[in-house]
Amino acid sequence: MGSGILSSGRLVGAVRISGHAAYLSPSAPEPCRDCFARRDRRRMRIGIDARLLTYRRGMGNYVCSLMGSISQLPSRHEFFLFVNAADARNPQTLPAIPATWKLVGLPGGNYAVQEQIALPALLLRNRIDVLHCPANTFPLFLPAKVALVVTIHDVMYLMPQRYLGGRSSVYQRFGRAYRRLVVSRLRHRAASLLTVSNRSAEDIAAYLGVPRATITVTYEAAPPQFRRIEAGSEALNAVRARRNLERSFILALGGIDPRKNTDAVLMAYLAFRRRSNLRHKLAIVGLPDGATARLARIAERAGLAQDVKFLGFVSEDELVSLYNSASMFVYPSRYEGFGLPVLEAMSCGTPVIASTAGAVPEVAGDAAILVDPDNARALSDAMIALASDTSMQRALSAKGLRRAGEFSWAQCARQTVEAYERAHPHEYSIRNRSTAVSADTR
Repeated sequence: MGSGILSSGRLVGAVRISGHAAYLSPSAPEPCRDCFARRDRRRMRIGIDARLLTYRRGMGNYVCSLMGSISQLPSRHEFFLFVNAADARNPQTLPAIPATWKLVGLPGGNYAVQEQIALPALLLRNRIDVLHCPANTFPLFLPAKVALVVTIHDVMYLMPQRYLGGRSSVYQRFGRAYRRLVVSRLRHRAASLLTVSNRSAEDIAAYLGVPRATITVTYEAAPPQFRRIEAGSEALNAVRARRNLERSFILALGGIDPRKNTDAVLMAYLAFRRRSNLRHKLAIVGLPDGATARLARIAERAGLAQDVKFLGFVSEDELVSLYNSASMFVYPSRYEGFGLPVLEAMSCGTPVIASTAGAVPEVAGDAAILVDPDNARALSDAMIALASDTSMQRALSAKGLRRAGEFSWAQCARQTVEAYERAHPHEYSIRNRSTAVSADTR
């Protein structure tokens, strides 16, 4: 089964169990039971491309949370994390790694070169049975005996640029070209294909020609540190004082990528202030310093320079405090394969205004106000309505907490390990034999 797709924060110590069983065909001579036991006890050597553990944003957070949850499952398998060489030499730069897992350093600094040249060689050296590439791309030329599991989070790089809005940088255009090249081989090499939402599964099927039934959806969840904190606590008060956010404020997650729609957030906020007597501030996190000057000038021209706060990149602990302190979280992204910040905010009890685009409605359910991301008037209307209605705020907070609780990293981890076991030829043949014997001996 080396080709063709089959259907379907911190890390803590891993637990291992072993088990065995002999599976007999009624029409065949009885084999050596000990031989079967030895085969079935054989641990798979599972490799995971974990280079993104270094970057605690987006897919880096996904990899971190997934690894943490997998490490808590009972497993007979051996796990190898392939990381950047510098991280392998200084593992304190990474989240804590289970003592039973092995770190393997990838030399070089170029992502594509590491993936296409260094990684396949190290798979052979470490005798890997299954490789999981959890971040959209994978080696095009793998050793024949290595089964490939791929997580495709979205296929934005295959969509028309006008769909996402704005111009792309040279770096973004190169990244899209690389991903287009790699995923074009997906049908021919992946033994198991995972994605993070039904919307992404539909888009993968449409843009890559992969049958929808062969794609397994493994939903993400908010990490456990995103939780409700009592109002007025010392931690919340300290963050608000340090950031000059003592009065009510609206929180938004910005980005230089045009699809994050940061301009629309600012324009909607200016209309919110112009069209109402509400005095909320606006706090935008996630924008590098070099990307704020133009937006700051717009706020200054509107006379609101002191009320628009660009907080840059913040620690996870501070982000949790900001979610808990905010009157609302605004997330009008033009496209998301999942939309994890929506669940992060809901887990903190923050009312959410989000987008009707991509997978966001699937994730938010009925626990958020959803608006057209390209309609700044609708966004400002929603902000005014929510800020003016405390009963609506309480209702959305309660709904959001319930909705966030429906997503589980433990479930995601179980589904992912099942995909590893389906992908490997030995495991698959043993499971098929088990099914056949069970049917014949009922």
